[in-house]
Amino acid sequence: LSGADAALFSVDTASGAVRLLSAADFEAKPSYDINVIATDAGGLTATQAVTVTVTDVNEAPVITSPATGTVAENAVPTTVVYTATATDVDAGQTLSYSLSGADAGAFAINGTTGEVTLNASANYEVKSSYSINVIATDDGAGTLAATQAVVINVTNVNEAPVVTSGATASVAENAAVSTVIYTATATDVDAGDTEEVSELP
Repeated sequence: LSGADAALFSVDTASGAVRLLSAADFEAKPSYDINVIATDAGGLTATQAVTVTVTDVNEAPVITSPATGTVAENAVPTTVVYTATATDVDAGQTLSYSLSGADAGAFAINGTTGEVTLNASANYEVKSSYSINVIATDDGAGTLAATQAVVINVTNVNEAPVVTSGATASVAENAAVSTVIYTATATDVDAGDTEEVSELP
């Protein structure tokens, strides 16, 4: 062999079989130019210029977005909690996005932009994280896809306590000053918070 790309090939001198030394990549090099040389016992040669054309094969996209996302509890459902991104080496292809996984039903995804939103506000005290799979699918022959497991973590937000005691109380006239006339009670969904009761000014 000789020619511009001869170093990328091997040739069996007996059979004439020509092989690439490493796999072809259409996107990197769509064709090769070599010269095939035949030599007889007397030393005479004949040369044939050969162009080896690489045929394009659809390749799966690659997801480039991270494996985690976050959302504050009580954020409005339209809040974007994650944006799926992907690349595809095959020129001219359009990618579309979808979801699967244990908690996929709690989310919606824009098939064009990859933006993921919750269908309802998150509640840290009920569920502190969600597990979904983001899927990027190309529109080439065979519609290949890539999948990324993603965990959406919910961040805790301090929430106001709720007074659970009633709106009325009574006391007998002339009752001692030390008489308990009302007991204020309250609950707080935030674990570890301590409630204090005070009078309004």
